Amino acid sequence: MRRETGFTIVEMLVAILLLTVGVLTTISVLSAGQRLTLVAERQTTLAHRAQRELERLQSLSYSQLAMTAAPTRSTDPANPNFYVTAGGAFSYDRNDTSQTESFAIDATNGAISTTAQPWTDGRLSGFVYDYVTWTTDPKCAPGCPASNDYKRITVMVTLTGAAHPSKPVLVSTVVADPSAAPTGAPKNSVQNPLDSPNTTCQVGTNADGSPILGLCSNGISGTPIDNYLYDTSSLDSAGHDVLSRLPILGDHATHQTLGPVSNLLCIVLSLVFSGCQDPNLMGSTPPPTPVAPNPLPPVYKYSTDVTGDTYTGGHVLKQDVSCATAPSWSAGANQNRGDFWVTPPLSSNTTLNGSGGATLYMQSANGVTANVTICLGIYVAPQTILGLLNTPPITLGVQALANVSVPTVPTPVSFTFSSAFGISGGQPNTYAFLAGKRIGIRVWIAASAGDVALLYDHPRFASVVQVNAQ
Repeated sequence: MRRETGFTIVEMLVAILLLTVGVLTTISVLSAGQRLTLVAERQTTLAHRAQRELERLQSLSYSQLAMTAAPTRSTDPANPNFYVTAGGAFSYDRNDTSQTESFAIDATNGAISTTAQPWTDGRLSGFVYDYVTWTTDPKCAPGCPASNDYKRITVMVTLTGAAHPSKPVLVSTVVADPSAAPTGAPKNSVQNPLDSPNTTCQVGTNADGSPILGLCSNGISGTPIDNYLYDTSSLDSAGHDVLSRLPILGDHATHQTLGPVSNLLCIVLSLVFSGCQDPNLMGSTPPPTPVAPNPLPPVYKYSTDVTGDTYTGGHVLKQDVSCATAPSWSAGANQNRGDFWVTPPLSSNTTLNGSGGATLYMQSANGVTANVTICLGIYVAPQTILGLLNTPPITLGVQALANVSVPTVPTPVSFTFSSAFGISGGQPNTYAFLAGKRIGIRVWIAASAGDVALLYDHPRFASVVQVNAQ
C-alpha cells in the first residue's frame, strides 16, 4: 500500500501567513521609500529656492544689504521668525540658539523687507524669509573695526501644506564691504599688497644674482604715499594740466610720456601741443571697482602701435638701458622704452625718506616666460607739465630689481626699497619737495630677451608705487 504525501491545512495556512507578512512588509518598505524620496525631493526644491534667493541678495550693493526694520518674533517653531529673539537679535545657528547677532537695519537704503515673500514652482509653494545681521570677526583686528565687520545673509524657506520637511531650509553666507579699507591700506576694496603681511617681496639680491625674499611689510619706514598708476594724460588737448583720473575709453597707441617728438615742433605749435611730452598721471585713489552686479571694465591695450606682441592689456615695455645708466628724455625717444607718471602738484612741502615699494602687474608679451630687470626711477617734476620742455625731470634715485621671472599671464611683482636717494654719513638721504612740485615715477626694463606688458589702471591690475614721507 502506497503512502500519500502533501501539505496539511495547517501548513498551508502558515505558508500563506508568511507570504502575506512578506508582501505587506515589502509594500510597507516601498511606501516608506516613496515617502522618503518625496521628502528628499521637497528638501532639494527648498534648497534650490533658498540658494536662488541668496544669490539675488548677494547681487545687491553693500548699502542695500540691510533690513528696512527689525522682524517680529514668532512663537511658532515652524516659523523662521521663531529665531528672532525677544531682544531684537537673531539666532543664526539653529543648533545653538544662544549664538545671536544684531540686525543690520537701514530704513533709507535697505532693500530687505521683513515681510515673507511667497514662492511656488507649480507643484510646491511656501514662503521665503530674508535676514541680514552684523557679524564681528575677533581675528580680523587690527585691520577691522571693533564690531560689525561683515554682514551675514540668512535665507530660510518654508513649505506650505505638507508635514515634511517640518523645519525650514536655511542657507547663509557672509559678505564683506567691497569698499572697506583695512588699517594701513589705501582707500580701496583690496588692501595694498605692500601693506599685507601675506605678500612676499624681493628685498635684495645675492652675490650669484638670485633674489633675496622677505615680507613687504618689513623695512618700510615712514608715512606711505600711495601712487596708483593711471592711463590718464597729464595734459588735455588745450595744454591745460589734468589733475585727476579720467575714464579709459578704449585701446589706444602709446602715450608720449618720455619725450617730445620734437622740442621745436612742440614750442612752435604751442597752441596745439602736438608731439609734446605728456606724462601719465598717478594719484592716491585706486581705479574704481563697479558696484555689483555691474561687470568689471575691459582690460585695454595702451600700445596698439606695437605689432607682433601677444598680451592681455597695458603698456608694452621694450628693453632699454641698464638701471645704472640714465635713460633718454630727448626728443624722439622711443615711448616703449619706459613709462613715466607724475602726481598732481603737491599741496604742501613733503620730505621723502627714500624708502617705499611697488606692486606692478606684468606679463610677458612674447608667449614665453621672460627674465627681466625692472628699473624704477624717482624724479622731481615741475609744477606745469610744459615746464618739462626746458627742464627734464631731476633724478633722485633708481631702484633695480634683477632676475624677475615674468610669466605669460598678468602677475603682480612686489618689492620694497630703502635708501633710494643714497646714504650720507651712514644715514639714508632724504629729499624735500616744495609745495607745487610733482613726484615723478619712471619704469623701464633692462636685461630682457623680449617685450613685457605693464598693466595698470584697472580694478584687477591696480599697479601702485609707494614712496614714504618722514
